[in-house]
Amino acid sequence: NLQINKSVKYSQVAPQLMSMTLLPGEEREVEMEVFETGRGPLDLYILMDFSNSMSDDLNNLKSMGNQL
Repeated sequence: NLQINKSVKYSQVAPQLMSMTLLPGEEREVEMEVFETGRGPLDLYILMDFSNSMSDDLNNLKSMGNQL
């Protein structure tokens, strides 16, 4: 898995890939490391599942994408 290298000139997020299985109502805390060079536009990362219960949230995020 990728480790953050602060000598490069681009944004990085680690881990790059993650997989887990959760049961309904189960929670899991995940640590992420983000490195931003301070140059250029900021990347926006949104983490969500694609279950039907999130469909209204997904549609809201899609419509607000440019505003975010």
